[in-house]
Amino acid sequence: TLRRYNGWIQTLVSTLKQLGEYGENTTLMVTTDHGRGAHANWTDHGTVAPESKFVWLYSTGPQATRVKSHLDIRPIIESELGLKPKSRHERQ
Repeated sequence: TLRRYNGWIQTLVSTLKQLGEYGENTTLMVTTDHGRGAHANWTDHGTVAPESKFVWLYSTGPQATRVKSHLDIRPIIESELGLKPKSRHERQ
């Protein structure tokens, strides 16, 4: 399954590169809602599996350098949509 998803992401990135300026100005973010536990029989997340706080995040495009964690995703999307991004304190 991971190979399939990686292939789709690779196809999407390749397609964006072929679209010239439009593709160059597109920010792509792919992530998960939570990480995986370290156990072979992993079935849960949260306090039961503290390792689940480590999530996978792929970002490319003009906004990619601003993405350091999941907390950066919302303000980037707000900015891209022409909205005034809220600070972290305003979002709580």
